[in-house]
Amino acid sequence: MKKNKRRFSCSPEEKNQIFIPDCDAKRIPSPKLPSPTTCLPDEELEELERSIDKANEILLSLGTPEEEDRNQAFFDSLRRFKAAKVTIDITCPEPIKVEGCLEAAGRDFLLLSCSTSGGFRIIPFEHINKIKIKSKRHVKNERELLDIDPRLRRKLVLNFGATVSRSPFLINEFFGLTLPIMLLLFRKKVITAILPDDQVEGVLARVDNETVCIVNGEKRTVVPILNACGFLIE
Repeated sequence: MKKNKRRFSCSPEEKNQIFIPDCDAKRIPSPKLPSPTTCLPDEELEELERSIDKANEILLSLGTPEEEDRNQAFFDSLRRFKAAKVTIDITCPEPIKVEGCLEAAGRDFLLLSCSTSGGFRIIPFEHINKIKIKSKRHVKNERELLDIDPRLRRKLVLNFGATVSRSPFLINEFFGLTLPIMLLLFRKKVITAILPDDQVEGVLARVDNETVCIVNGEKRTVVPILNACGFLIE
């Protein structure tokens, strides 16, 4: 029989090994959470859990708009096709086609890289009519996380919250970013807001939950995010 492959190492040579520090290395403090306990009999506990699940389903059906369901469906499906070439039919207000490489899918938008201009295009889900995957480079998030650097894997295991919160990429992988948060990453970059009847170009100076402020020379234009069909970033 072959010996089991060594999975742990203080200085990993392969990606599938888990990085374990020396015994003398300083450990990262992490909260210790007690296991859930209950004094209820098993039958009563199961009945209580069923009642809680049913109540949660009712609350979700009452509080989740149809648009959020659609956005969640886009988010769950598109993030599996990272790096694929796509063609997207959007309305702004006339129907147009947009092509590019899928870089990321957030909770209410997708991010394309443009091969012709070398920049990026952000498209809100609400303006998308149809998406066609032209070259299916189907990449599963689980495979990507297995291929990461062993030291980063160790940080995710031992200090998940602090590690993920420092990286927009990891936040989007685990939880999904919203459009205003994604736009914050392009602050001080040259950006074009595409509106139904106009375009506003300049430097992205400010972003909040509802608007962006674009500066072009001495002119400052505040654009409601909901009014934009998309954004081009150079």
